[in-house]
Amino acid sequence: MLSVCMIIRNEEKELVSFLKNVAPYADEIVAVDTGSTDRSRRILSKHPKVRLLRFPWVDDFAAARNISLEAAKGDWILVMDADERMENPKLLPELLAAEEIDAYNVCIRNLQPEGSLTRYEQSYLPRLFRNKGYRYEGIIHEQI
Repeated sequence: MLSVCMIIRNEEKELVSFLKNVAPYADEIVAVDTGSTDRSRRILSKHPKVRLLRFPWVDDFAAARNISLEAAKGDWILVMDADERMENPKLLPELLAAEEIDAYNVCIRNLQPEGSLTRYEQSYLPRLFRNKGYRYEGIIHEQI
């Protein structure tokens, strides 16, 4: 079972594309809203795989991210943001089947601000891991 965990705030423009990218492979999507004032909550609440939680913003990305991890019920967790896309989500079933692996760096495309030379920045990040109590640290640029 795969839980996709995310934190959001005013992400309505990205959520439909985000859901198309990973929802077909997820058993659940745990979204922690840190204070959206747009239609983000409405969009997510209509999706059958989404469990939407509220968490007041406390100037700490790791704290918000850890709320999503604590709520995840899956054997595996994929951590993403609404402006990110997994490069090849079709690989997820194969990755999750490996018995001797606890974590993967996966190729993530991050949407760049308008006016940037490229639409996405691509990087390999440790975002897919077994649900074994791992937690994030760091107020900004949090790390597992």
